Amino acid sequence: MKIIVCNIGSSSFKFQLLEMDSETQLARGYTERVGKHDALVTYWIHGVKAVELQMPVPSHREAVRHALEFLSTSDSGILDSLQSIAGIGFKTIQAGEKNGSVILDDQVLQAMEYYKDLAPAHNPPYLTAIRMFRELLPDTPLVGVFEPGFHTHVPLHAKVYGTPWDWVDTYHVVKYGYHGASHQYVTAKTVQILGLPPDHHRVITCHLGGSSSICAYQNGVSIDVSMGFTPQSGLIQGTRTGDIDPFVLPYIMNKKGITLEQALTELVKNG
Repeated sequence: MKIIVCNIGSSSFKFQLLEMDSETQLARGYTERVGKHDALVTYWIHGVKAVELQMPVPSHREAVRHALEFLSTSDSGILDSLQSIAGIGFKTIQAGEKNGSVILDDQVLQAMEYYKDLAPAHNPPYLTAIRMFRELLPDTPLVGVFEPGFHTHVPLHAKVYGTPWDWVDTYHVVKYGYHGASHQYVTAKTVQILGLPPDHHRVITCHLGGSSSICAYQNGVSIDVSMGFTPQSGLIQGTRTGDIDPFVLPYIMNKKGITLEQALTELVKNG
């Protein structure tokens, strides 16, 4: 069984083609600088670089189309046809109440649209790529593995903020948590390597890098996580401020004479 897994950024498209029966990587590819006339496209087959070129890639639609054309028309014969792909998985970010490992149907895509302000660098390009896959492979199941899915068991007292309740009940302002796939893998390996009882243990895991978070894990489930409503929260990160007093924003807007949008841009890009 062959599947494609995708990781999509604001200006990048990465994929792997995997043979799941043998858990073998057949091919992989990176498209960087999506949206530019000089995007860098690199593909590998069985670990050997097969393509490296610069070309216009106006959007993630073209990145998807070019990758599928490479996989299905390459001289390597890596795929007999696109119909031999059994499924496509996406490392998706945010869909509110639809978070988890789910089939990317119309309802889930609508939720991704609704919550795109929580992940503005990720949800829009994911939606563009997913819709292109749906056009080119209408009968192939598409699956989203949403980052907050690992944290759906966090108890309510650890998920809610001290806001008016209608913010929670009506607008779903809660601590979602992110980096779920990473924390799930690390906790499972920790329990395995240390020989801990699967139903009686406590583990703290750290996802550290340009984007960072910490997770508390007990008896098989996440019970708290440093990231909250958006990935912008929690620890200080590469270009993210992490948690700050909310009244810093109006103070800075007043002192610098800038708008909320400008202040948020400074937090995201200059933090």
